[in-house]
Amino acid sequence: VVQPRIQQNQFSFDTTICFGQTPNPILPVFGLPAGGDGTYAYLWEESTDGINFTDAAGINNNDIYQPPALNDTMYYRRNVYSGKCQNISDTVTINVLPLVGNNTVSTDQTICQGFAFVPLSGTVPSGGDNRYIFQWVDSTDNATWNNAYGTNANQNYSPDTTSTNFPGTTYFRRVVYSGLANTCSDTSNAVILIDWPKITNNFISGNQQICEGEVPLPFVGNAPGGGNGTYTYLWEQSNDNATFIAGTEINTNMNYSAAALIDTTYYRRVVYSDVCRDTSLV
Repeated sequence: VVQPRIQQNQFSFDTTICFGQTPNPILPVFGLPAGGDGTYAYLWEESTDGINFTDAAGINNNDIYQPPALNDTMYYRRNVYSGKCQNISDTVTINVLPLVGNNTVSTDQTICQGFAFVPLSGTVPSGGDNRYIFQWVDSTDNATWNNAYGTNANQNYSPDTTSTNFPGTTYFRRVVYSGLANTCSDTSNAVILIDWPKITNNFISGNQQICEGEVPLPFVGNAPGGGNGTYTYLWEQSNDNATFIAGTEINTNMNYSAAALIDTTYYRRVVYSDVCRDTSLV
């Protein structure tokens, strides 16, 4: 009795994964082999060099095989036995790429409305297949992330303050992809960009006319808005409405009381809130 040789023992599965990932099950091109006596037994083998094979780890006697999580490139093949016949399949290669590394972004920034952020700088990544795809993402709560506004697929990113997130606080990070079907990915640290709204409502009471040696009425300043909500004050004075210096009395309150004057004097109030600053009318 001459049994037909075993056929249909081919695979088309070569793939690439990232370090530590579990590949998909290895499936044959055909559902079942053909030939032999029609009843089949299987033995899967594995190799680290594609030459020397040993029995594969885990359950290795089914028609399909599920490799474990892999840290190194591995090679697999299937032995099929049927009656007096045996056949060894072609070799399946599962290429394992190193993890993407060196993916950091700098740095936290705080500006006031009307100014621009310095572009965010991302390091040159390592690992994967040494070819990288970048995606910058942003979040207003450091929890829900969306693609960042504007041009967001380069190594570095220039935040655009015309985005609806600003003025306000926004978190940014960079996702790096590498390998077949972006199998390797890494997400950078998050940086915080704060754009405080400009200071508003910085008004002081109006001009006065007094006689030499008299004390002017106190200057009353409005409660400002904008900034980070916390304010400090500096009252300034000038004899020529050009060169201003700090007032000679207590000049760090919301309001200001000047001493008796012997010459025309100009006053203004500077309001500070974090990196924001605003100067009132004179």
